[in-house]
Order: sequence, then structure tokens, then C-alpha cells
Amino acid sequence: FVYGRMNPNTNEDNLDESDGEEEAPIQVSKTGARDASKSKSHEVNMTEPSSVAVATWNPSSLGAAESKRAALLAKKKAKRDLHKVIDGVSAPKFTGSSRHSSLQSSSSKTLNLPANACAVNFGLALLNSCLKRSKIDVTNELHCSMADPFLPLLAHCMRYSSDNQAVVLSFKSLGLLLRMDLPSVPQTAKELGPGILDHLSASGAASNTAQNDIVQGCFKTLTLLISHPKFASAIEHDDPSISIEDNTKQFVHNETLPLTADQMQGLLSLLHGAVRESEQHNATFGLVRAIAAKRYMSPEFFDLMDIVLKLSVQSQKQAVRLQCSQIFLNYLVDYPMGSKRLNNHLQQIVLNLKYEYEEGRLSAIDLLSSLIQKFPLPVLEEH
Repeated sequence: FVYGRMNPNTNEDNLDESDGEEEAPIQVSKTGARDASKSKSHEVNMTEPSSVAVATWNPSSLGAAESKRAALLAKKKAKRDLHKVIDGVSAPKFTGSSRHSSLQSSSSKTLNLPANACAVNFGLALLNSCLKRSKIDVTNELHCSMADPFLPLLAHCMRYSSDNQAVVLSFKSLGLLLRMDLPSVPQTAKELGPGILDHLSASGAASNTAQNDIVQGCFKTLTLLISHPKFASAIEHDDPSISIEDNTKQFVHNETLPLTADQMQGLLSLLHGAVRESEQHNATFGLVRAIAAKRYMSPEFFDLMDIVLKLSVQSQKQAVRLQCSQIFLNYLVDYPMGSKRLNNHLQQIVLNLKYEYEEGRLSAIDLLSSLIQKFPLPVLEEH
């Protein structure tokens, strides 16, 4: 049929002649046929001219074990390599948000198991709901003694949990408990400080809702921690002989702060970028006020105040400009500083009156007017 379709002009005589011929069946040769002698292969080809030799495919033997014993030894060697201790140079490097954190203990690893994480979220949601709805008397010693054991547990969950919802709920519960005068606050602050800084460092470049909630929780918790009654009030610098001149190279760390000097330096470096963001400005400026209330002195804090003065004029939001003006006004009035530094700040405020946009000029005028009302008369006459 196929032949007829391909050659429609073929004569019937040729078709009749082809019907008398017998077709030789196609034979598939085995693998051993290629190993036969040339004479026998020649005879097969002469007798069966239409047979076809089909080659078989064998997998490659490269890298394969020569024997069963060699394969068993290779398997044992691969198993030993999995448990082999690698030196520090050849060890795999940590990547991700936890590469700067210390190794977690076994109890911290079990906290992030799927079943345990669900139970922790459920328990934190219950605790946060109870703390919100129940009226806890912060002056009641019985209430404080019952709430005190929850503080280290919440700090542990906040620091080591990898679930964003658990971290947010921990911050909310901590915000309610830190308003009470609990005995374990100074001890818990040693774990809260590094944990909060780790979260701020990991959430610095993120812009999703969960990370924004974590950043706001970090700032609010630090604000409550710095202004907690367990930590003494700000160190008084009422002595007129004490002043911070521009050439001062040594700054004494305020011992009333719950964070160390290195932690405060890292926090202020993070605040340099956070104050420029307008999403969580209330929590950010609340933390700046709490630090300023302690009269903390460091080069990073003075740089932060310069940024706040610029934002009091350049920010596009009226609420941000107002908060920056209030913070900088309190900084000029309360902080002891030398005449040169004070003169530089006052000159910058006067220069802000020439800002190109009207909103910025009005903010500068309001700041200057408040400054004239707050400053003593001798200081005004001097400058």
C-alpha cells in the first residue's frame, strides 16, 4: 500500500511480478553475533542479505567500583566524611541574617520546631490578650511577683524565635510588662539589648509589614527599658565647670543606661538612618527622647542631633518637623556644651531661615522663637 502511494504510476505487470517474490524476514542479531568470526559473519550476510544488526547500549563504567568490596569501602568513606571535623579555614561560612549571631543552644533550636512554634504562638497570643484585657495594678506587689517570671521567658522568645509573629507578640507583651517595676528587669536587660540589636540589624533593609512591626517593637521596647525606674535618672551635669567642648576626645559612658557603650554606639548608628524614614517616626523619635533624657554624650549622638536639626526644616511631614524641633530645643537647653558648639548650632538655626521652601522657613522661625523664650537672658545677650 505504501509503495503504491509513493509510486502511483507503477505498471500492474510489475505488481504481479512482485507478488511472486518472498520477502525475507528481518532478524535481530544478538550481542554475541559481533564476536563471531569473519567467515561465519560473511556466510550469514550472503544467505540473509536483509538482516539488520542492532547494537545494545551499556551504561558507562567510569567511576564505578571494581568489586562489591570496593563499593562497600567507598560507602563507608563517604559516611565518615560527613562527620569529619573541618578546620576553620575550610569550614563552610555562615550566610543569612544569623551569620553574626552566636550559636544557639539545644533549647533554642527546639523552640523553632514546627509543633513547638505553633504552641508558642498560641501561648503568646493568650498572654498578650490577658495582659490587655485584665486591669493589672502596677503598684500591687502580688501582681508584680506573678508577672515577673514571664519577663525572661519573653526575652528568650524574642531573641531566639525565628517566627515573625512570635517575635511581634513577644514585643507587645514586653511593652506591657516593662511598665511595671519588676525585680528581674536589670538582669533581663542583658538579654534584651543584644536581641533587639540583632533584630534591628536584620530588619534594616526589609520593607514588608512584618519587619516594620518588629522594628517598631524594638524601638518601643528600648524606650521603655531606658526610661525604666530600675535604672537611675540621668547623671546630673549642673556643675558649671563641666562642659562638652568641640575638641573633647573622651566621653564617659552613662552607667544608668541598660546597654553597654558598644551597644549604644551600634544603636545610634542605626538611628542615623531610622530617623530619616517616615513610616515609624513616632517610635523612633520616642527612643531619641529617652536617650536625650539620660544626657548621653558621644560623637554618634551629636551627629544624630545634627541630622535632627536638618529634618526640622527639610522633612516633608509637619509632624516630623515638629518633633525634631522639640527634640533639638530640649537638647540645646538641657545639655551642657561649650560656647563654640552652641554658637555653631545657633548659626545653623539662623541660616535655616533662608530655606527655599516656605514650610521649612516657618519651622525654623518657630524653633528660633521657642529658643528665645527658653534661653536665659545672659545667654541671649552673649549670642
